Amino acid sequence: MKGNVITKNLIIIVLLLSLMVVGCGKNNNSNETDSSNTKKEAETDNKKDDKQKESNKNREVTVFVDSKDAEDGTQQKIREAFEKETGIKVKLNILPGVGQEAYKKLDIILMSGDNTDIVFLNNAVVQQKYATSGLLMPLNELLEKKGYDAESIYGKYLTKYNNELYYLPNGFGTWAVFYNKKLFDEAGVEYPKGSWTWDEYVETAKKIAKVDEGIYGSNMMNWDYFLYMLARQKEISAYKEDGTSNFDAPEFAESLKFFKELTSVHKVQPSWLDYANQKIAWNEFVNGKIGMQYFGTWFFNILNDTDTYPRDFEYGVVQPPANPEGQNNIVTTGGIGINANAKNVDEAYEYLKFVSERYYEFANVIPARVDMDDKIDVILQEMADKSNGSVSLSEIREAMFAENLGATYEKIVGVAAAQYKEIIKSEAERYLVGEIDLEQAIKNIKEKADEAIKSAQEQD
Repeated sequence: MKGNVITKNLIIIVLLLSLMVVGCGKNNNSNETDSSNTKKEAETDNKKDDKQKESNKNREVTVFVDSKDAEDGTQQKIREAFEKETGIKVKLNILPGVGQEAYKKLDIILMSGDNTDIVFLNNAVVQQKYATSGLLMPLNELLEKKGYDAESIYGKYLTKYNNELYYLPNGFGTWAVFYNKKLFDEAGVEYPKGSWTWDEYVETAKKIAKVDEGIYGSNMMNWDYFLYMLARQKEISAYKEDGTSNFDAPEFAESLKFFKELTSVHKVQPSWLDYANQKIAWNEFVNGKIGMQYFGTWFFNILNDTDTYPRDFEYGVVQPPANPEGQNNIVTTGGIGINANAKNVDEAYEYLKFVSERYYEFANVIPARVDMDDKIDVILQEMADKSNGSVSLSEIREAMFAENLGATYEKIVGVAAAQYKEIIKSEAERYLVGEIDLEQAIKNIKEKADEAIKSAQEQD
């Protein structure tokens, strides 16, 4: 009887062990099958991606760019990356000129019904102008159709007009002073650091300048912003409460006078006519003849591209000067929109999404994305690495996000802003070349701006 019990128990144990072995065998086979299936799925997905890219080779998106962007290679890098990732071909439509000169040509082209797909919008004035002129495609419906949640990606950087999006932000920048370390060393001048004033900027520029040798201590372009930058640092509005021009506020006269005296009195900067006649290029700093360049931080893109812009000096960067009563840095965001007459809307959407999200990878700017706020130092470190030892992470961070400075937007934005800007440039030029005095220039700007504002309001 006892032997029978032992025998039964042995049989049960053997059966259990057999089941365990079979079970283990099934599990192993299952893992191998799962692994095999995963591999097959990945291969299938890759084949689908390759197939999609192959079919996309027959698709195209066309893009307006100005000559500067085409020249510095940014758009070429974007095109190569976009084509590699999507298979969609990119055709660049290059506008002659830089900045406002290029936008004047773009106005004519777009109003003629041109169907180029993508439009880059480099500052707040052109963003407002094109968003409110009917030249850009409204994006709300398109983004909703594509299931694209712009709010969660860009958040506070989005700008809407009557609750409609017309462009997505593709980068955030501030202004800073870039300086030529070689010229500072040769003049025995200490590098600028931390908080400083415009008076200190001028005195530093005087120590560097050797105009008879073609060396200037300071460089600011013939762009409208430089004509009223001191007023913008103080956040003086260009509009009065009643909506008329506020250009007769004393801060605007102070700013315009300061800009002229950099050339006429202090003799540290090229003249307005030097820029107008293209004797001085917008990227003159890389030629080694400029001590300090006051520019947007997108200038890192030029300085860190030594293949396109070779130089024989290291550069530094420091926060912009600010007078005690106007402690603000200037900030700006770029944008990208779709032409209202775009031929390739689906392809334009793919390009819009790609560039808005990833422009910082190609252009040394800060992404205008709330979902990347915790990655800013990583991006700044990459910018420092590309400088080949010229600047450090801490120097870039301090220049761009100085704790002692507030922030205000660069451009005059409001009713008839584009016309206002042209009036300022036109009348300021007459003052800068000696045709009229400061008082007359301010009076002319105020009166003509009021007329433009009134006309725009009547049309609305």
